[in-house]
Amino acid sequence: MRTVLFCIVIFGALGTIRGQRLSEKEITQEAIFIEANQKKIIGKYDQAVELFERLLDEQPTNAAIHYELARVFQAQNKTDDALKSARKAVRFEPDNIWYKINLANLYESELDFRNAAQLYGTVAKSKSDIRLYERWAQILAKAHMEQEAIEVYNEADRRFGWNEDRS
Repeated sequence: MRTVLFCIVIFGALGTIRGQRLSEKEITQEAIFIEANQKKIIGKYDQAVELFERLLDEQPTNAAIHYELARVFQAQNKTDDALKSARKAVRFEPDNIWYKINLANLYESELDFRNAAQLYGTVAKSKSDIRLYERWAQILAKAHMEQEAIEVYNEADRRFGWNEDRS
């Protein structure tokens, strides 16, 4: 309870600092979001789902809520529900790489390597990170798209320099 009150005070102070005042409703929603994440962290998944779904009643297009809900469903091994929530998170905030990586990992867990590779490809190109290129190529190989995987490794060599381990 102290944590929730502390967070409410912090969010209130940040709102005032920015020249904006948060409404009581916004503060309450932030407190519920924090409580839901606390429940998720301590393994009270059903309670976390209930809180996240309560928030979605008010904010159905909030990508962060869908992302966190997907992670709870993942922890419960409810992959279909996790996929639905993760897809919504990406749809509502398509530029967020964490949401895309989470969705790609879910696709991979369901052996849907083509969709996972497509997502890793868009993330790798936007972030220009060697680890993302390597992951993209690995997933392409799992999808039996060996030629495409080689092309990604070659592109990684061009962008980041040749690497003996990668070659």
